[in-house]
Amino acid sequence: MDRVHLSFKEQMRLILPYAYHNIEEQVIVVVPVCLYIALFQLIILRFSLAQAGFLTGGIALVFLGLAFFLEGIRIGPAPIGEIVGNTLPKRSSTAVILLFAFGLGLLAAFGEPVLGTLQMAGARLKEEHAPLLYKLLVGQPIFIIVAVALGVAIATVVGTMRNLYGWSFKPIILPAVCIAIVMTLFAARNKLLAQAIGLAWDTGAVIVGPVLCPLILALSVGVCRASGKSDSTLAGFGMVGLIAVVPIVTVMILTFYLYTTGNYSHPQADHTAVSAEHAVETTEQEPDAASAAGAALPDNLDFRTFYPQLRLLLLPDNLNFQECSPKIARLTPEKRETLLKAYEIDEKDQIIKLKRGFAPEVRDEIPALLSELGLDLQKNAFNVFQQAYTVTIKDEKKLRGEIILNPAVPSEVKKQIPDILTKIGYAEKMPMLTDSFVLAARAIFPISFFLFIVMMILGKRGPPIPQLLVALGFLVLGLALFFFGLSIGLGTLGNQMGNRMPAAFLDFLPLFPAERAIYPTELGKIIVVIFALILGYGATLAEPAFNVLGQQVEDVTQGAFKKNLFSQAVASGVGFGACLGIASLLYNINLLYLLLPPYILLAILTVYNSELFVCIAWDGGAVTTGPVTVPLKLALGLSLSMATGAGEGFGVLALASAYPVLNILLLGLFVRPKKTEEQAAAE
Repeated sequence: MDRVHLSFKEQMRLILPYAYHNIEEQVIVVVPVCLYIALFQLIILRFSLAQAGFLTGGIALVFLGLAFFLEGIRIGPAPIGEIVGNTLPKRSSTAVILLFAFGLGLLAAFGEPVLGTLQMAGARLKEEHAPLLYKLLVGQPIFIIVAVALGVAIATVVGTMRNLYGWSFKPIILPAVCIAIVMTLFAARNKLLAQAIGLAWDTGAVIVGPVLCPLILALSVGVCRASGKSDSTLAGFGMVGLIAVVPIVTVMILTFYLYTTGNYSHPQADHTAVSAEHAVETTEQEPDAASAAGAALPDNLDFRTFYPQLRLLLLPDNLNFQECSPKIARLTPEKRETLLKAYEIDEKDQIIKLKRGFAPEVRDEIPALLSELGLDLQKNAFNVFQQAYTVTIKDEKKLRGEIILNPAVPSEVKKQIPDILTKIGYAEKMPMLTDSFVLAARAIFPISFFLFIVMMILGKRGPPIPQLLVALGFLVLGLALFFFGLSIGLGTLGNQMGNRMPAAFLDFLPLFPAERAIYPTELGKIIVVIFALILGYGATLAEPAFNVLGQQVEDVTQGAFKKNLFSQAVASGVGFGACLGIASLLYNINLLYLLLPPYILLAILTVYNSELFVCIAWDGGAVTTGPVTVPLKLALGLSLSMATGAGEGFGVLALASAYPVLNILLLGLFVRPKKTEEQAAAE
């Protein structure tokens, strides 16, 4: 057959409509959510968007990246995974099949990019406040990655065995949920372990991301069809839900292990008099490689974005209790009262820590009082920063000013500035782009190579090599663009919104100390809760995996459970769960009181529901947390926790995943799948 030669113009006529359709789908997904957040900032919080150019460009890259990535999955790993899943049960022993399932789950989880969102969130943690969380997310994050990957691998093996032998899903999911609940109750009895409860439950929600979900589903569908021992209508259902539950147990086991062995960093009994000063001295003694090399510093910084973060470095977070407590007692009553407006003294734990918010006039009086206590504030991070940058304040209340690099910066100061820039949230754009490609390659190459090798060993012909190479390129390029767009677009937008959100209800704002709350406290809190409800609802409807599952549910139930009913049940559950999570931070409600009751009820409803709706429900809760919702909800939860001092901000994602399952199981008691003509005739 003769080849058909097309001109470049003709090729573009064929490709562009298809490419436009893929990008259009992503625009419909992300734009409404971003517009909602931007309008909320502008109208309700009365705060203009900073770095609007980066935000717009980043969001556009998210569209483009998702389009490339999903197309790469469609033409590459997904068909290979299904081919392997169809072939393995016919040619290999059960042990080989399960070994493959374990390897697939392990590699897919290691490469799952959304898990990195939790680690980025952990950058805000302080070791003295949450040592166990700090160890997991900042100190040695490989621990939590391995724990989650093992949980996914175990879930994949168990799910594969279920498909091979036709097991019911209920006896599998119920023990996993019960074990997670019991371990949570034990952890809640210990202050340090209790800090990690929200993180453990969030990992189950986060791990079901764009890399892992399609590959595991392809394997599940293939094995189910090849074995012929499972109900064909349930092919693929239940696997995602199981993957979202088992990692909770493995992470809880990890936290128990770290605690019992003492393998975590304890908060120091003697808190450093000036924590920022301590950080600076450490940097002087052990400068990192980039600093030592004399890395170039940015010529200027956006005042509106970075000045509020700089203000947080003005005063030390903690004072040495043994040294400062006697001196505070010797202050005059007026001065002591002023100091106590900014610092909280805990006699029991022997801690003196900075309060979350206080009046601007108090803040201006504190440096003199700290000097009277014998503390030298000239070496703290803010003063070191001023040796490198000139900070010109034109209007502090409206955040107008300039931050310009000085012509000559001493070498010893220049070594310390990168660490301070990191503390205030600055990151170079081009290194971020490079890191995005490295992260994308790390996620895609191992799992793609693994699938290709297994397919070759089985002697099966999969997609043509050129198609696989194109798929690989699409996957890496798409994921890299998505990561980069997320960091400068969605992530930045979420952080801006989260940092500004406390302005709705706090009397004095930690990031904006020159302003008071926009609304009365209770009204402001209600506004924030309603915002979280609408965000959870709208962002869920925007998730690509969620929309695909809705159509599958309608097909499996023969139209009895309509896609629209499924969508509304899940989205409303996510919105309700998200607003409960935010309310727990605003009103300082113990997360346990909100998290355990729905999961206990879920276990009961799982017993009384049909197999079909149990599988649908647990999968429906798992796919609600994807690349669009995770960074937004995390930014909101963590920023509010920093402002209010309630917990560490984790657990919002777990609550947002629980209530959709509850809604579907409740509907499952009343909705019954329609019977086909063949089923009716057989009866």
